[in-house]
Amino acid sequence: MDCKPRIRQQGFTLIELLIAMSIAAVISLMAYQSIDASVRSNQILERHQQDLRQVQSAWWWLEQDLMQLAPRAVSDGLGGTLPALAYRTDIPLEFSRFSVADSPLAQAGRYGVLRVAYLFEGSELIRLQWPVSDRAPDSQPSRRVLLQDVQQFALRFLDQNGQWQSSWPPVNQTPASLNNRLPKALEVSMQTAQGEVRRLFAGVDWLDFNPYTTATSAAENSSDTSSESTPQAPTPEVNATDSIEVSVPPPELLDAN
Repeated sequence: MDCKPRIRQQGFTLIELLIAMSIAAVISLMAYQSIDASVRSNQILERHQQDLRQVQSAWWWLEQDLMQLAPRAVSDGLGGTLPALAYRTDIPLEFSRFSVADSPLAQAGRYGVLRVAYLFEGSELIRLQWPVSDRAPDSQPSRRVLLQDVQQFALRFLDQNGQWQSSWPPVNQTPASLNNRLPKALEVSMQTAQGEVRRLFAGVDWLDFNPYTTATSAAENSSDTSSESTPQAPTPEVNATDSIEVSVPPPELLDAN
Protein backbone atom coordinates (compact mmCIF):
# COMPACT_ATOMS: atom_id res chain seq x y z
CA MET A 1 0.00 0.00 0.00
CA ASP A 2 1.42 3.30 -1.07
CA CYS A 3 1.48 5.99 1.68
CA LYS A 4 1.46 9.44 0.22
CA PRO A 5 2.54 12.29 2.50
CA ARG A 6 -0.30 14.61 3.55
CA ILE A 7 -0.16 18.12 2.23
CA ARG A 8 -0.69 20.51 5.11
CA GLN A 9 -3.33 23.13 4.33
CA GLN A 10 -2.04 26.72 4.37
CA GLY A 11 -4.15 29.83 5.43
CA PHE A 12 -6.26 31.20 8.29
CA THR A 13 -9.22 29.63 9.85
CA LEU A 14 -12.54 31.43 10.16
CA ILE A 15 -12.04 32.04 13.86
CA GLU A 16 -8.64 33.63 13.26
CA LEU A 17 -10.13 35.92 10.62
CA LEU A 18 -12.91 36.98 12.97
CA ILE A 19 -10.43 37.72 15.75
CA ALA A 20 -8.19 39.76 13.40
CA MET A 21 -11.18 41.74 12.09
CA SER A 22 -12.36 42.44 15.63
CA ILE A 23 -8.93 43.73 16.66
CA ALA A 24 -8.72 45.92 13.55
CA ALA A 25 -12.21 47.31 14.25
CA VAL A 26 -11.28 48.19 17.83
CA ILE A 27 -8.06 49.93 16.74
CA SER A 28 -9.94 51.86 14.03
CA LEU A 29 -12.59 52.95 16.55
CA MET A 30 -9.96 54.17 19.00
CA ALA A 31 -8.15 56.05 16.25
CA TYR A 32 -11.41 57.68 15.09
CA GLN A 33 -12.29 58.75 18.63
CA SER A 34 -8.84 60.24 19.11
CA ILE A 35 -9.00 62.16 15.82
CA ASP A 36 -12.56 63.33 16.52
CA ALA A 37 -11.58 64.59 19.99
CA SER A 38 -8.62 66.44 18.52
CA VAL A 39 -10.79 68.10 15.85
CA ARG A 40 -13.42 69.09 18.40
CA SER A 41 -10.75 70.57 20.67
CA ASN A 42 -9.33 72.61 17.80
CA GLN A 43 -12.80 73.87 16.89
CA ILE A 44 -13.53 74.88 20.48
CA LEU A 45 -10.14 76.60 20.75
CA GLU A 46 -10.65 78.50 17.49
CA ARG A 47 -14.14 79.57 18.56
CA HIS A 48 -12.81 80.72 21.94
CA GLN A 49 -9.99 82.65 20.28
CA GLN A 50 -12.43 84.29 17.89
CA ASP A 51 -14.69 85.35 20.77
CA LEU A 52 -11.68 86.68 22.64
CA ARG A 53 -10.56 88.69 19.60
CA GLN A 54 -14.03 90.22 19.30
CA VAL A 55 -14.04 91.18 22.99
CA GLN A 56 -10.57 92.70 22.67
CA SER A 57 -11.64 94.60 19.56
CA ALA A 58 -14.69 96.02 21.35
CA TRP A 59 -12.56 97.18 24.29
CA TRP A 60 -10.05 98.66 21.85
CA TRP A 61 -12.77 100.84 20.30
CA LEU A 62 -14.01 101.88 23.74
CA GLU A 63 -10.50 102.79 24.84
CA GLN A 64 -9.74 104.77 21.69
CA ASP A 65 -12.93 106.80 22.07
CA LEU A 66 -13.07 107.32 25.83
CA MET A 67 -9.39 108.25 26.14
CA GLN A 68 -9.99 111.21 23.77
CA LEU A 69 -13.09 112.80 25.26
CA ALA A 70 -13.68 116.34 24.04
CA PRO A 71 -15.47 118.89 26.27
CA ARG A 72 -17.59 120.20 23.41
CA ALA A 73 -21.37 120.30 23.18
CA VAL A 74 -22.93 119.85 19.74
CA SER A 75 -26.10 120.80 17.93
CA ASP A 76 -28.79 118.14 17.68
CA GLY A 77 -30.03 119.36 14.28
CA LEU A 78 -33.36 120.53 15.69
CA GLY A 79 -32.25 123.80 17.24
CA GLY A 80 -31.19 122.27 20.55
CA THR A 81 -27.86 121.37 22.13
CA LEU A 82 -26.51 118.01 23.18
CA PRO A 83 -24.01 117.83 26.07
CA ALA A 84 -20.42 116.86 25.45
CA LEU A 85 -21.25 113.54 27.12
CA ALA A 86 -24.73 112.19 27.76
CA TYR A 87 -25.97 108.87 29.12
CA ARG A 88 -29.06 107.48 30.74
CA THR A 89 -30.38 103.98 31.09
CA ASP A 90 -32.95 104.70 28.38
CA ILE A 91 -30.58 106.45 25.93
CA PRO A 92 -27.20 105.29 24.54
CA LEU A 93 -23.84 106.64 25.61
CA GLU A 94 -23.11 109.59 23.30
CA PHE A 95 -20.12 111.93 23.50
CA SER A 96 -17.66 114.08 21.57
CA ARG A 97 -14.08 112.97 21.03
CA PHE A 98 -10.98 114.48 19.50
CA SER A 99 -9.83 113.13 16.17
CA VAL A 100 -6.61 113.54 14.23
CA ALA A 101 -7.05 111.28 11.23
CA ASP A 102 -10.76 110.64 10.63
CA SER A 103 -12.25 114.07 10.14
CA PRO A 104 -12.29 116.75 7.41
CA LEU A 105 -10.83 119.26 9.87
CA ALA A 106 -7.80 117.02 10.42
CA GLN A 107 -7.30 116.63 6.68
CA ALA A 108 -7.31 120.42 6.41
CA GLY A 109 -4.54 120.63 8.99
CA ARG A 110 -6.69 121.29 12.06
CA TYR A 111 -7.82 119.12 14.90
CA GLY A 112 -11.31 117.73 14.49
CA VAL A 113 -14.06 116.52 16.80
CA LEU A 114 -16.14 113.41 16.17
CA ARG A 115 -19.50 112.55 17.62
CA VAL A 116 -19.87 108.88 18.53
CA ALA A 117 -22.28 106.78 20.54
CA TYR A 118 -22.46 103.28 21.99
CA LEU A 119 -25.81 101.52 21.79
CA PHE A 120 -26.66 98.35 23.73
CA GLU A 121 -29.43 96.86 21.64
CA GLY A 122 -30.70 93.40 22.44
CA SER A 123 -27.49 91.44 22.95
CA GLU A 124 -25.33 93.54 20.60
CA LEU A 125 -22.95 96.38 21.38
CA ILE A 126 -23.14 98.84 18.47
CA ARG A 127 -20.91 101.83 17.78
CA LEU A 128 -22.47 104.84 16.02
CA GLN A 129 -20.51 107.63 14.38
CA TRP A 130 -21.96 110.75 12.80
CA PRO A 131 -20.34 112.27 9.71
CA VAL A 132 -20.31 115.73 11.33
CA SER A 133 -20.25 116.95 14.91
CA ASP A 134 -23.01 119.54 14.64
CA ARG A 135 -25.51 117.39 12.82
CA ALA A 136 -28.23 118.39 10.42
CA PRO A 137 -31.81 117.11 10.60
CA ASP A 138 -31.02 114.47 7.97
CA SER A 139 -27.66 113.37 9.41
CA GLN A 140 -27.54 109.63 9.88
CA PRO A 141 -24.80 107.80 11.80
CA SER A 142 -22.88 104.81 10.52
CA ARG A 143 -23.36 101.59 12.50
CA ARG A 144 -20.75 99.02 13.46
CA VAL A 145 -21.59 95.93 15.49
CA LEU A 146 -18.65 95.54 17.85
CA LEU A 147 -19.74 92.57 19.90
CA GLN A 148 -22.57 90.06 20.08
CA ASP A 149 -23.95 87.98 22.93
CA VAL A 150 -23.46 90.83 25.40
CA GLN A 151 -25.39 90.17 28.59
CA GLN A 152 -24.87 93.51 30.34
CA PHE A 153 -23.40 96.92 29.53
CA ALA A 154 -23.37 99.44 32.38
CA LEU A 155 -21.61 102.73 33.12
CA ARG A 156 -20.87 104.94 36.12
CA PHE A 157 -19.53 108.49 36.23
CA LEU A 158 -17.45 110.19 38.93
CA ASP A 159 -18.49 113.81 39.51
CA GLN A 160 -16.56 116.70 40.99
CA ASN A 161 -17.63 115.76 44.53
CA GLY A 162 -16.22 112.25 44.24
CA GLN A 163 -19.68 110.69 43.98
CA TRP A 164 -20.60 108.00 41.46
CA GLN A 165 -23.51 108.88 39.20
CA SER A 166 -25.54 106.41 37.13
CA SER A 167 -26.32 109.04 34.46
CA TRP A 168 -24.64 112.06 32.92
CA PRO A 169 -25.10 115.00 33.25
CA PRO A 170 -26.07 114.41 36.88
CA VAL A 171 -29.79 114.66 37.48
CA ASN A 172 -29.36 116.91 40.52
CA GLN A 173 -27.57 119.66 38.58
CA THR A 174 -28.64 122.01 35.82
CA PRO A 175 -27.90 120.36 32.46
CA ALA A 176 -27.28 123.70 30.71
CA SER A 177 -24.34 124.43 33.01
CA LEU A 178 -22.80 121.01 32.30
CA ASN A 179 -22.98 120.94 28.52
CA ASN A 180 -19.21 121.15 28.13
CA ARG A 181 -18.23 119.35 31.30
CA LEU A 182 -16.92 115.82 31.57
CA PRO A 183 -16.69 113.44 34.53
CA LYS A 184 -13.48 112.91 36.42
CA ALA A 185 -13.64 109.20 35.67
CA LEU A 186 -15.84 106.77 33.82
CA GLU A 187 -16.33 103.10 34.70
CA VAL A 188 -17.48 100.65 32.04
CA SER A 189 -18.76 97.22 32.99
CA MET A 190 -19.50 94.60 30.34
CA GLN A 191 -20.76 91.07 30.91
CA THR A 192 -20.22 88.48 28.17
CA ALA A 193 -20.07 84.71 27.93
CA GLN A 194 -16.36 84.92 28.82
CA GLY A 195 -17.14 86.74 32.09
CA GLU A 196 -17.45 90.26 33.41
CA VAL A 197 -14.84 92.93 32.71
CA ARG A 198 -14.68 96.34 34.42
CA ARG A 199 -12.43 99.15 33.24
CA LEU A 200 -11.90 102.62 34.59
CA PHE A 201 -11.14 105.47 32.20
CA ALA A 202 -9.83 108.85 33.31
CA GLY A 203 -11.95 111.80 32.25
CA VAL A 204 -11.20 115.48 32.05
CA ASP A 205 -10.79 117.15 35.43
CA TRP A 206 -13.77 119.47 35.03
CA LEU A 207 -12.47 121.56 32.17
CA ASP A 208 -14.65 124.43 31.01
CA PHE A 209 -14.37 124.58 27.24
CA ASN A 210 -14.65 127.97 25.54
CA PRO A 211 -14.37 127.63 21.76
CA TYR A 212 -13.86 131.36 21.33
CA THR A 213 -10.72 131.54 23.41
CA THR A 214 -7.70 131.89 21.13
CA ALA A 215 -4.86 129.47 21.39
CA THR A 216 -2.44 132.34 21.99
CA SER A 217 -4.22 133.68 25.04
CA ALA A 218 -4.65 130.17 26.42
CA ALA A 219 -0.95 129.47 25.99
CA GLU A 220 -0.04 132.78 27.65
CA ASN A 221 -2.30 132.09 30.61
CA SER A 222 -0.87 128.59 30.93
CA SER A 223 2.72 129.84 30.85
CA ASP A 224 1.99 132.58 33.40
CA THR A 225 0.30 130.13 35.74
CA SER A 226 3.07 127.57 35.46
CA SER A 227 5.80 130.16 36.05
CA GLU A 228 4.05 131.43 39.18
CA SER A 229 3.11 128.08 40.67
CA THR A 230 6.09 125.95 39.68
CA PRO A 231 9.32 126.81 41.53
CA GLN A 232 12.43 126.98 39.43
CA ALA A 233 15.02 124.33 40.13
CA PRO A 234 18.35 125.78 41.34
CA THR A 235 21.17 125.67 38.84
CA PRO A 236 23.92 123.36 40.10
CA GLU A 237 27.35 124.88 40.59
CA VAL A 238 30.25 123.13 38.85
CA ASN A 239 33.79 123.80 40.01
CA ALA A 240 36.80 123.67 37.73
CA THR A 241 38.24 120.85 39.79
CA ASP A 242 35.17 118.65 39.44
CA SER A 243 35.53 115.70 37.10
CA ILE A 244 32.86 115.18 34.46
CA GLU A 245 32.47 111.82 32.73
CA VAL A 246 31.47 111.94 29.07
CA SER A 247 30.29 108.82 27.28
CA VAL A 248 31.94 108.58 23.85
CA PRO A 249 31.01 105.84 21.33
CA PRO A 250 33.76 103.48 20.15
CA PRO A 251 35.84 104.61 17.14
CA GLU A 252 34.46 101.81 14.93
CA LEU A 253 30.94 103.21 15.32
CA LEU A 254 32.12 106.68 14.43
CA ASP A 255 33.93 105.34 11.34
CA ALA A 256 30.83 103.38 10.31
CA ASN A 257 28.71 106.52 10.51
